[in-house]
Amino acid sequence: MVLETVISESTALLLLRLILAEIFILHGYKKLFKKDATKSPYFFLGIFDMAFGLLMFLGMWTDYAGIGIMIIMIGAIYFKTFVWKGQKFMDNIEFDMIILISSLVITILGPGNIVFNL
Repeated sequence: MVLETVISESTALLLLRLILAEIFILHGYKKLFKKDATKSPYFFLGIFDMAFGLLMFLGMWTDYAGIGIMIIMIGAIYFKTFVWKGQKFMDNIEFDMIILISSLVITILGPGNIVFNL
């Protein structure tokens, strides 16, 4: 009850959106602007990462951005679990699960009242 007086639901959703946005914008940037990025199969994934991150940041079409992020994260979990199994750097899916559930929360609850309006 004390926390409700300090932080509102909209503020909590804003913080969650901004963290998701930061993660996806930075990871998308890395995929798009590394050396020989256009030759990489991850180039188009970087475009989607940046687009979904920007939508989360602005609070626009967060339901679509959340679904897109969930699809990306389900793919990441699948590849880490079944395809790249055994590679040392691909063992942990906890971070991916947190992002998946966070985007599910935003998709269900919406962006909150603090959004960018055009």
